[in-house]
Amino acid sequence: MTSHRSKSGARYSLASSRTEALRWKAALSFEARIEQTVSRYRDNPAWWQSLRSGEYRDYYLRQYGTEPGQ
Repeated sequence: MTSHRSKSGARYSLASSRTEALRWKAALSFEARIEQTVSRYRDNPAWWQSLRSGEYRDYYLRQYGTEPGQ
């Protein structure tokens, strides 16, 4: 963790006891969902190629007048 975000990760942790109390269970495992996500990106490169090419950055600058993440 970086020093400026050392404790922020705890805010986003999930208490599984809450979902268990609701008797909710994920339809697919975490591993299966990751595999699906990777497959979608691998099978649809047009979704992410604009990020690598700089096209998205140019769009962002035109729309917002600043670099993404600033």
